Amino acid sequence: MYTGTLINDLIDTAERIGNVAEQQMNEELHEIFTMQIPVTGNDQVYQGAA
Repeated sequence: MYTGTLINDLIDTAERIGNVAEQQMNEELHEIFTMQIPVTGNDQVYQGAA
């Protein structure tokens, strides 16, 4: 029997998917930032377009 909870179920599902996507993005960003090579004071750093 239909209980009228379809909209609430869809909203809950969308929120769960959004939370999972946000968690995955945060994990990927963390991996990207931990792969950065440290720059020492003697190294030249270039910014902008070449």
